[in-house]
Amino acid sequence: IFFRVFLTLMMEILQGDPMMWTWPEMVPFSLLVVAGLGAFEFILPFLFGWTDRIAETGVVLEKFDWKDHAFTNFSRLSTVVFTYHMLCYVWHAEKVEWALSKLTLQNSILPLVLCYVIYDFFYCLWHRALHHKVLYRHIHKHHHRQHAPSRGNSDAINVHPVEFLTGEYLHLGAIVLVPMSIHVTAIATFIVLGGLLASLNHTRFNFKVPPGVFSVADHDLHHYHITANFGQYLMLWDRLLGTYKSPSSLTKPKPKAQKAA
Repeated sequence: IFFRVFLTLMMEILQGDPMMWTWPEMVPFSLLVVAGLGAFEFILPFLFGWTDRIAETGVVLEKFDWKDHAFTNFSRLSTVVFTYHMLCYVWHAEKVEWALSKLTLQNSILPLVLCYVIYDFFYCLWHRALHHKVLYRHIHKHHHRQHAPSRGNSDAINVHPVEFLTGEYLHLGAIVLVPMSIHVTAIATFIVLGGLLASLNHTRFNFKVPPGVFSVADHDLHHYHITANFGQYLMLWDRLLGTYKSPSSLTKPKPKAQKAA
């Protein structure tokens, strides 16, 4: 229902070329994007509250400090800019199909799956690079202050601006690299569902899509075992590159509270 409402409102705003928008279009668009991010906090417990809970591990960041709030607010504002840039590309790209009458499995399901596969390939490489001692110290270490994410979207976007911007625009790169026609509904699904899954990855909900397609526990493991499970949505590339670890194969550290300074 949320996805249908979001898409309907977005289509109402998209009455013309986004590159020609002025304030009457930009303001409601920006508010809609920010509201969509906030909605994840309420949607996730509603959709996945029935699942078992993943036990907390390692350091638990109980309270955000000023830097956490600064980074999450930057991420929210950057999401507005990214979504606008994505819409500009989608509006002008010849391979993007808009007519609902031309929606097919070939231009929806197949390119949607490819979007996730392509995205996670480059995200895995980028994520592994972030764990190099130079980049980790200055960029990625902030995100790993939290060993047991539980806030959903707020924990997911609590990252250094360089990390967030790169991760966001890799979505656009994946869409560009899909070598076939793609329907706008597949793009909308990729972005909205991607946001939901990234947020879900930072909860304690033990949700999974078998057989090994998606699992919150797989990403949760990376927060306390940082040399494994670099993928965002899929563990495909981790399995192929030898960096996948099953949550059942490791002993979890005991939780320890770390309050913000």
